[in-house]
Amino acid sequence: MYNHEYVDLSRKATMQKTHTPVAEVLAELFEDSDVIYAMEGNNILLMKRNDRSEKSQDNRKVTGVVRDTYGEPLTRVSVAVQGTTSGTITDMDGNYSLKLPGENSVLTFSFIGFNTKEERVGNRQQIDVMLEENVLAIDEVVVVGYGTQKKVNLTGSASSVVFDQEMDNRPITNASQALSGKVTGLWVSQNSGKPGEDGAQLRVRGWGTIGDNTDPLVIVDGVEGAFNQINPNDIESITILKDAASAAIYGSKAANGVVLITTKMGSSNEKFQVNLNSYMGVQSLGRRYNLITNSAENMELINKTLINDGSSPLFPDHMISAFRQGGDKYKYPNTDWFKEVYNTAIIHEHNLSIRGGYTKEHFFPFF
Repeated sequence: MYNHEYVDLSRKATMQKTHTPVAEVLAELFEDSDVIYAMEGNNILLMKRNDRSEKSQDNRKVTGVVRDTYGEPLTRVSVAVQGTTSGTITDMDGNYSLKLPGENSVLTFSFIGFNTKEERVGNRQQIDVMLEENVLAIDEVVVVGYGTQKKVNLTGSASSVVFDQEMDNRPITNASQALSGKVTGLWVSQNSGKPGEDGAQLRVRGWGTIGDNTDPLVIVDGVEGAFNQINPNDIESITILKDAASAAIYGSKAANGVVLITTKMGSSNEKFQVNLNSYMGVQSLGRRYNLITNSAENMELINKTLINDGSSPLFPDHMISAFRQGGDKYKYPNTDWFKEVYNTAIIHEHNLSIRGGYTKEHFFPFF
C-alpha cells in the first residue's frame, strides 16, 4: 500500500538478489530516497520519510532479556535489526540493549542450537524473548566431525551398538569383547584371557594400514583413548566408522577405521536412579594337558635321558624309591601343581551407579 503522491512510480532500479529477505531488498532499494517501508505479515506499506520523526527515533532504545524454555538466561545470543547492520549480543545474564534506526523495526534473535525468532518492536521499549531448542531427530540426522548429515547418506559406513539390557547381562571384562558378532565388517578375536590382557583384537574390513599398527582409532567422548581404560558398564553406545571417508575428519590415524565410544551421563530433569548390576559364575580350565605329575616318574625319565646321552644318572635309586613311597610329604613332595593352579573358581562382579540431573547439573557416579 502506498500514496502515489509520495512514491515515485517512474523511478527505475536494477537489483540481483538470491534467497534474500524482502526487508533487506526494500532497505537497499529505498536507501537513497525519501521513502521508508513497514512490513506487517505479507503486507508492505510505503511512506514518505519524515526527517523530524526519524531524528527523534535515533535516540530510542529497546531492552530485554533472552531466556530458554526453562527460564534460564542465554548468553551471547545475537540480536539484530532486520534489514540493517545494527545488532548486539546478550550479556552473562541474557540482557541486551539496542538502538533502533527507525520505527517499525523488526528484531531477529538467533543462537546456535535454538530456533531463530523475530519480534516486531512497535511502541514497545522492552521485549523479553524465549527461544526454543532446535532438537535434531536421532533417527534422521547423524552428527559428524564437521556438521550433520542425513543418516541415509551414512548407511553402510557406520554401525552402532547400544549397551542395553541385553549387553548389560553379558559378563564381559573388556569393552572390546562386546563388539563380537554385533557389527558387520568388523573382525573380533580375543587371543588371551590373561588379566589385564583380555582385550579383543579388532580389524575393520580386514588388514590395511600405512604402518605397523593395524588397530582402529578409538575416540572416547571426543578424546583419543583405549578400550582397556573404560569400564564396560560406563558405556552408553559404540559406533564404528568403516569407510575411508572418516579419514577426512580424523586424519591418517583413521586408516584402519574409527571406534566412537559414548559414555553414560545424566540428563536434564532426569529422575534420580540407582542401578545395581551384579553377576556370579564358575570358571574352569577348558582343556587339560596330560602331564607327568609324579616326582618318582619324573626323576626316572630324567635319568633315562642322561643315560641315553652317554652321561651318568642324576638321581640315585634310593631317592627315587623314597619319593615313590611318599612317607614325608614335606621332605619328599609329590604335588600336582597343574591341578592346584587351575582349580575351579568363582567369578563375580558388582557395579553400582547413581544417575540423574537438574537444569544445569548432570551426574553419573559409578562404583
